[in-house]
Amino acid sequence: MGFPAKYRTLAFLLSLTVLSTTALSSFAAEKNTFVLYRYTNANGVTVINSSIPAEYAQQGYEVISKAGEVLEVIPRAPSKSEIAAADAQRKTLETFKQLQRRYSDVSDIERAKQRRLDNIDTNIKILSGTISNLESNNDDLVRNAAEFERKGRSVPHTILRQIEDGKKELSVSKDILEYRYLEYKETEKKFDSDIQAYIEGSKLEKKLEQEQAELERLAKQR
Repeated sequence: MGFPAKYRTLAFLLSLTVLSTTALSSFAAEKNTFVLYRYTNANGVTVINSSIPAEYAQQGYEVISKAGEVLEVIPRAPSKSEIAAADAQRKTLETFKQLQRRYSDVSDIERAKQRRLDNIDTNIKILSGTISNLESNNDDLVRNAAEFERKGRSVPHTILRQIEDGKKELSVSKDILEYRYLEYKETEKKFDSDIQAYIEGSKLEKKLEQEQAELERLAKQR
């Protein structure tokens, strides 16, 4: 599918640089005929001449024959806002095409999102259970150590070592759990972004297709 004429023109204009009178004169050489250039000057007056100043070339002009026949219409150079809009549309379509290679529609993205979130949620529940067990086990060890101390006895080295190891394992598990919660939020955010991009890209593609169809319809009427 080709882009509508206005988008093809805009794409061309994005690479347009200031044209010199030498570059303009090459049109006549290529056509092997004498041509004139019709443009509007700073005073709003239509000018027809064998050359065109570079500053007016950026505003758009017509290439005409001696008989006054319009040979070519050169549109004005795009404004900064138009260039930004065209670039945004290009990026929207690129993202949409990438998503289309992975998903057939929005519901497909939503299902993939739910599967991934369910997987992370399962990991969170397992980690939460592990942390609960570690905390309970560590509490038991601390109570045992306190019992030895109340009896005026030294706490066995094995119990002290188990308490220390339990604290380290608990700390690591809590760090992993924190990461999983963050992963859940980031995953949700990423899929929501993909869903929005898919919707916007689909709408833009449909809009461009409709404009292209209208241009083709008008062309057939000429």
